[in-house]
Amino acid sequence: MTDIPPIQRTLERVSQRVPYLNVALGPKPEGWVWAADMLNDPDLLRRALDAVCAMYRTDNRQIGASFLVLGYFWYPACAAAACFLLEQRVPDL
Repeated sequence: MTDIPPIQRTLERVSQRVPYLNVALGPKPEGWVWAADMLNDPDLLRRALDAVCAMYRTDNRQIGASFLVLGYFWYPACAAAACFLLEQRVPDL
C-alpha cells in the first residue's frame, strides 16, 4: 500500500465536502502554467490575460483580469482555506 501524504487525504475530504473544489496532485499537465510563474513573469501574465480576454470576447482588460483571477487563483485559494477550516492543515501552493 502506498503512503498517501496527509495533505492529499485532506484535499480528498475537502473535495467530498465541496465537490467544485476538486484538487489534483501530481505533475503539471502539458500546457498548464504555475500561478507563481505567472506572477513572476509579466509577459506570461500578459499572454494569459490576452487569452482570457479573447476567450470571453472582451477588450476590457479589467473584466479579463477578473475572469483570470476567478478562474486561476480563486479556486486554489478556496481549497487551501477549506483545508484549514476543516482540518487546520494548509497545502503548499
